[in-house]
Amino acid sequence: MKTPIYLFVFFLVIFSIFCQGKKNISLNSNCDSINKMDSLIQDVLFKEYLYSYGPNDSIRKDFILESKNISIKKIYKNEFQEPIYVINQNQIDTMYGGIIKFDLIEFSSDSLNVKLKVKFFSPSNKYLRTINLFEYTFDSLKCKWKLIDSTINVH
Repeated sequence: MKTPIYLFVFFLVIFSIFCQGKKNISLNSNCDSINKMDSLIQDVLFKEYLYSYGPNDSIRKDFILESKNISIKKIYKNEFQEPIYVINQNQIDTMYGGIIKFDLIEFSSDSLNVKLKVKFFSPSNKYLRTINLFEYTFDSLKCKWKLIDSTINVH
């Protein structure tokens, strides 16, 4: 009588292990379709009033300085859905706008945690205005970055 119960429990355990494994694979594959770097940068730029003064401020625009992680072909958005263009070092003097420089992007070995250092230079004279330090973790269930810690130094 005990043998059928043991067999039933054994098959139930095996079945649950296989079902759990398939669930994890499907959750992780959903996150493969997003570009983690782009979504991280976009999340930083969505921080309210961190890099822009308000919606439809036609007097000035912000630009991101190109780096090894940020392609010049990309266009990002601020929290008001206005475009932020990526420029190279040679274009800084010809552009009137704030400059956003991702000075440090340091991923953990598993790429699920990252530390960022972002500098913002004022539009008119290109003086350093803020240094922002961010720490994020990637939520693989929701496929998005979650802010853990931030520090803003105003100059």
